[in-house]
Amino acid sequence: MEWPDLTTYLDLIKSKLVTKLDAGFDPENISPHLFQFQEALVRWACRMGRCAVFADCGLGKTRIQLAWAQAVADRLGGPVLIYAPLTVAKQTLREASAMGLTVRLAKDGSEVGEEGVWIANYERHHRFADLGEVLSGIVLDESSILKSVDGKTRTALLSDYAGVPYKLCCTATPAPNDITEIANHAEFLGVKTRTEMLAHWFVHDDEGWRLKGYASGDFYRWLATWSCYLRTPADIGFDGSGYVLPPLEIRQTVVEADI
Repeated sequence: MEWPDLTTYLDLIKSKLVTKLDAGFDPENISPHLFQFQEALVRWACRMGRCAVFADCGLGKTRIQLAWAQAVADRLGGPVLIYAPLTVAKQTLREASAMGLTVRLAKDGSEVGEEGVWIANYERHHRFADLGEVLSGIVLDESSILKSVDGKTRTALLSDYAGVPYKLCCTATPAPNDITEIANHAEFLGVKTRTEMLAHWFVHDDEGWRLKGYASGDFYRWLATWSCYLRTPADIGFDGSGYVLPPLEIRQTVVEADI
């Protein structure tokens, strides 16, 4: 066996580092109804295959996930299912129409065709459990629904769609230190199980789960291999001037009443 020519111990350690490799594709046609940073995120998500977009409110996660779902459906030919919270499905349908995309609402798995993009509410997930073997892709809109460790919906999503080749999670809520939510996202996407993640980077004491002393940099480098966090397009190298909000002013108004 020939050993590689490594000059330092650090090189040896880096040679053993395992990161999530791209498992997707380069999309050919992406909806033109996207800002440049949104298109960049869609292309990144398609190349990753299974990933999460943790983008702040107002950055267009709905359009990002719609463009991703259509790209996966076009590439693989099979159906792509979007799960959304109650009432959000109809908002997503309106957004799809504005983008010139065809997305259809389904009330149970029997209504999902052999191709195209479909959307359903989380409350009906038990009616789609048999689709795990036929879906080309799945999108979790407001994927913070995975936060509950023992939640019935969380458990069903992890088990029913374990074999779906392409997965995308979109939400604005995870914080870098929200251990439960990050662990459940990683497990849903097939990156690491919750147990593996905690054993690798965390210890448990009276204060709960906390990062091991050496693990802070390594843990966040690992997060960057399968998820993207941004509060403004500037976080990923694009112009963010249009997303700078004016200073917040708090004005107290007293309304007199004789009640």
